[in-house]
Amino acid sequence: MTREAAILPDISHAPPPALVESWTGPAKESALSFRAFLRRSTALSAATILNALIQFPLGLLVAHVLGPEGLGVVGFVAVWQLYASMAKTGIYSAAQREATALLGQGKSREATALQHVGVTGEGIWVLLVAGVMVGAACLQSHPWLRHGLLIGAVGFIGSQAADFVTGLHFIRERFPVMAKTTVLSSLGSVIFVLSTIAWLKIYSPLLKTTVIALTTLLGFRLWAPTLALRWRWDPRECRRLLAVGLPLSLQTFLCWGFRSVDQAMAAVALPLTELGYFTFVKQCVSLGVLMVINLIIVIYPRLWAELERVANPQVLGPQIRRLLCWLLLVTCAMTSLSQAWCGALVHWLLPRYQPAIGLFELFAFLLAAGTLQNVPVYLLNSATLNRHRLVTAMWGSGFALHIGLTTWAIRAGWGLHGIVLCSVAAQTMFSVALLLLIHRYVVTGWRSGLSLYGWLGGLVLVTGGLFGVYHLGPFSYEGTSPVLTVFMGRTVLAVAVWGAMGWMVWRGGWSGVVPRLAAGRARR
Repeated sequence: MTREAAILPDISHAPPPALVESWTGPAKESALSFRAFLRRSTALSAATILNALIQFPLGLLVAHVLGPEGLGVVGFVAVWQLYASMAKTGIYSAAQREATALLGQGKSREATALQHVGVTGEGIWVLLVAGVMVGAACLQSHPWLRHGLLIGAVGFIGSQAADFVTGLHFIRERFPVMAKTTVLSSLGSVIFVLSTIAWLKIYSPLLKTTVIALTTLLGFRLWAPTLALRWRWDPRECRRLLAVGLPLSLQTFLCWGFRSVDQAMAAVALPLTELGYFTFVKQCVSLGVLMVINLIIVIYPRLWAELERVANPQVLGPQIRRLLCWLLLVTCAMTSLSQAWCGALVHWLLPRYQPAIGLFELFAFLLAAGTLQNVPVYLLNSATLNRHRLVTAMWGSGFALHIGLTTWAIRAGWGLHGIVLCSVAAQTMFSVALLLLIHRYVVTGWRSGLSLYGWLGGLVLVTGGLFGVYHLGPFSYEGTSPVLTVFMGRTVLAVAVWGAMGWMVWRGGWSGVVPRLAAGRARR
């Protein structure tokens, strides 16, 4: 908390007029309003939607050409690359953070020297991890897996080099160059896959990571000032940076480890065909999650700034509660619509993936359960609350719980459906636990708590209810109704229900489970 915030009077029980809500919505757009975040994220969201419009049909084409078994190989290599990228020492991250401060002080020479040490120390570790991937490749009997891991090791080295360079340009705020480089790498990867998928087959998507890395480095070489990177091995400085960066890397590892347990367990325990089904489902859902994350990512700078401004986090409680409800409303609507559309797209375009329709409809719940947790995490990680150690412990506990649940499901013979169910259950329990942890910061009384949890629970129940209706009579893809009929029926139902819910929460406000009844009581 800032010194100025510490001397402000306690106004937790009497919020300023700008924060008081009317029963028909906020009287004045607040700093944390959902509309404000939509406006600030317009450019980023537009770029994400454009990328999704490109990547989604490209993914469908790759899935069609490779089939479930080939896509399973791609998923297997992706798991190795994911965990390799998470297994970092933190030397580079610590150097990047300290170099940022040095650049802000005008000490560019010291920042450059530090970046050399950070890249050298982390680069040696990257080569060691890539060597482990090469060793694992030599142990594979399946030629696709063996070749895939070898290609994946090269792609991992290239992607880490591109990440190093991108991070160093980021701290120098060369955002226009980064934007052009991102467009170049995206277009380059798409052109490469489209031009090679017919004759390279499975090796085309495997080489995609390397192509993205090379085009990224090329873009910075063409448009950005040189970084003049040099080899500089300083054992003492590396040990110091390791002590600083390792805790940071631990939280990253636990976070992404928790979120990728399902993918790793599927790669270990399932045959390639079932892993291909899972990879297809995960890729489709990840595009939706990415769209939501790019909306949420603009939240934390303003949230942290507002927390520093006020004397008590509860002052922002009404805005944070409203934001949580709107985010869950949007992601629940996305869940229902994706469940309505996926089956038809698979029937029409990818008939070999029909066994994955049910998996997708279950996994789509992560659009809501897996994204709601971000706002509580940003709140707890803020400098005002400073509960990052608690967040790290939560990630670790969730990681262990997810592994335990998934292992039990596999041993019980539940297979791929069990892995997906455990993933949704673990993510949902984690989100609920985080909401309980921020309860005292955003809830000021039983009415506000009843309003928040009533709306959140109601939105979840509506989503679950629609999921149940989707498997009845004319709404089921497994029934006798034509695919087009089911598609239209599910779409109309989802649009009607979520349109009504959106209108109701906007007109009704957030002051109670039954807002107008609460308003009547308040007037009396």
